Amino acid sequence: MVVMLGLLAASALRIHEAYDSAVENEVQHLTQAAQSAETQVAESDQAVQRLLEAVAQGNAAGDSAWLRTLVHPFKEVRQAFLVGPDGRVIASTLPDLVGRDVSHRPYYTQLLEQGPASRFFMTAPLRTMDGGPDVIFVSMRIDRPDGGWGGVAVAALDLEFFNAVAERISLPGDGSSAALVNRTGTIIARHPDPASFFGKNVADGKAFVGHVASGKVQTVHRTQAATDGRDELIVTRTYMAGGTNPVLIFLTRDMDDVLVSWRRGTVIELAVLVVTCIGVGLLGWLAAGRENRLRQAQAAIEENARLVLAMEQSPASVVITDLNGRIEFVNPAFTRVTGYDITEARGENPRILKSGHTPDEEYRAMWATLRAGDPWSTVFLNKRKDGSTYWEQAQISPIRDARGQMTGYIAVKENITDRMIAEQTIRRLNQRLQSLLDAATQVAIIATDPDGLITTFNRGAELMLGYSADEMVGRSTPLAFHDAAEVEARTSPGNGGFRTFVHRADREGHDSGEWTYIRKDGTRFPVSLMVSPVRGDDGDIVGYLGLAIDISNELRMKAELIEGNQRLDRQARELARVNEELAEFAYAASHDLRQPLRMVSAYLTLIARKLSDQLDPESQTYFGFAIDGAKRMDALILGLLDYSRVGRAGGAFEPVSLQTVLETQIRTLAFTLEEVGGRIEVAPDLPTIQGDEPELNRLVGNILGNAIKYRAPDRPLRVSVGWNIADGWTILWIKDNGRGMDPKDHERAFRVFQRLVPQGEVEGTGIGLAICRKIAQHHGGRMWISSSIQDGCTFHVAFPTEAGAGERA
Repeated sequence: MVVMLGLLAASALRIHEAYDSAVENEVQHLTQAAQSAETQVAESDQAVQRLLEAVAQGNAAGDSAWLRTLVHPFKEVRQAFLVGPDGRVIASTLPDLVGRDVSHRPYYTQLLEQGPASRFFMTAPLRTMDGGPDVIFVSMRIDRPDGGWGGVAVAALDLEFFNAVAERISLPGDGSSAALVNRTGTIIARHPDPASFFGKNVADGKAFVGHVASGKVQTVHRTQAATDGRDELIVTRTYMAGGTNPVLIFLTRDMDDVLVSWRRGTVIELAVLVVTCIGVGLLGWLAAGRENRLRQAQAAIEENARLVLAMEQSPASVVITDLNGRIEFVNPAFTRVTGYDITEARGENPRILKSGHTPDEEYRAMWATLRAGDPWSTVFLNKRKDGSTYWEQAQISPIRDARGQMTGYIAVKENITDRMIAEQTIRRLNQRLQSLLDAATQVAIIATDPDGLITTFNRGAELMLGYSADEMVGRSTPLAFHDAAEVEARTSPGNGGFRTFVHRADREGHDSGEWTYIRKDGTRFPVSLMVSPVRGDDGDIVGYLGLAIDISNELRMKAELIEGNQRLDRQARELARVNEELAEFAYAASHDLRQPLRMVSAYLTLIARKLSDQLDPESQTYFGFAIDGAKRMDALILGLLDYSRVGRAGGAFEPVSLQTVLETQIRTLAFTLEEVGGRIEVAPDLPTIQGDEPELNRLVGNILGNAIKYRAPDRPLRVSVGWNIADGWTILWIKDNGRGMDPKDHERAFRVFQRLVPQGEVEGTGIGLAICRKIAQHHGGRMWISSSIQDGCTFHVAFPTEAGAGERA
């Protein structure tokens, strides 16, 4: 009876200890998992930081195309952009954002207000400026070389990025979950079922409140979950993203799952107790001998359990195979990376991960090395269950038993996809940079170290100076191809030699000016040189970059242009003088010629009148011809006089209403229009332009007079007047329904003394349209005709629009 009571007490004690052990083991499990999770969160955070540093350091010129190339490999980055110190976007993977003011957005304001002590900031979930789904913005402060505010580099991370992190750090089992929570208690990612928990706030939960109040990096609580009220074991760990932004990692296990083994063990314990009580008398004598073996077995089991637990919690993938390569064990990290769980992988060969990108020769060499008993290390590009590829660093070693015989192989593999993508990106960028340097054959690009020793000498520099890169890189300074006297003349105290080129760039960020280069063959030529300092991660100057362009042609063309302009000015002045003299001559000649013509005409008229009774009809006809010729000659001279007067008034242009001009001319021609049965229709909104009113009246009067003189005999005269704006010109048009004009005669009609009809048919001198075109040209415009025979004419007069008013399509 005493023995049975003792067994009962011992069983109760074991059950209680097993309970404590189950909880404690799970706490240790979750604690180690939280530490591992922090490592993975830190890797993702550091990858984002490296991306932001690349954006800030490599995209200072505001090149959006370069930024899209940089961000393209990072599928989780929805957008990235660079914000200047004034809060405006200067470069973006989304072109529509360039120039937008984001100075009110928290990723800008927080870093500006917190000062240099805070370099990174992570927002709560926000809606993007292009109206897309919620993202989390991570921003990095940019400091100018003088330490002042230089703006921010920003990456908008898809929420799936954080969900993927939560999935990687979550533990296997239906009762487990992992969540990332920001400083305000809002869930930003969770696995499993992220959609149901995203955005929920756990700030009032006991685990959150207790963790924050403790001030510790990691805490453990058994409490009801703030999201669903379940009894859970919760480990909370704080990770400082970017060094200043707390992100809380929550790893939870449902207490029912924690105690499932304990409950099963309790049932077994009670069953064993009953059996033990029944058979205690029979088995008592065996207990002493077997107790020692049981302790050894228990110790071995516990040791194996610790090893299995360590492999299960390892962030690296672990794979164990037999000697034939069949998989016997994989840990949860393997499942997270490849997508294959242990039930799918067991019995398979690791070749299920082959992507086809690793040569067969490497596999043969690996197996030969392993079968010889030696370890093997390599990098694989493998394929996941879903078909996507990933890079991993693998360390594979034989497993030996106590006798030293090989029993299988163990592979410990690290997922290095992010590192390989970053290295590939850097290689592509370096290749692109080298291609750009080589392609810039018209620009000499020369880089030096801080002391002036040349480190880069591109193809353009080779072609420009005649030196090869091998001759210059690492062996010389730019002083080798500069004019020594010119350098000496520009040297300031304390800044001699190479410092002559860079001291202003050190102070102002860049320097530009004209210098003289000397080729290897001794010839000299001028260049425009810009020098900028190159700074390292710590802001210290690590070298200088010089860009030089040969400006020989530009300077020669500039000198030729100046000389040409001076020659044109002289010619213009000479032409103006000649034109003035010609105008004065035409005016004087026409004025002096009219007096004798009037005398001839007057005396011929008196003679004809006095001798009218004595002259026969033929003589009277001759006298009529002579008198008419003198009068026509006087009209021609008068027309020539009018032509020479165009533009000679010399007064400044004033606003002139074309509406008023048309109304004046219609009143002047009212009697003639009534006599011929003609009608003129004028648009009611003719514009006002800058011009000379008398000249514009003469222009319109001549055109309307021509419409009357050249009207069609078979229909009443109809004239319409309107206007429009086209290609920077205000165009007045006057259209009649007269006889029309052959298109081949349009330009001839504007020549002086040119008539398109016989003299006796229509009166005129052939100067009217020439005067009209000259008036249009005097107003900075032009004049032309559109017509066809028997279909009327349209006269177009174009004035510069800046001289007009109003709008007309």
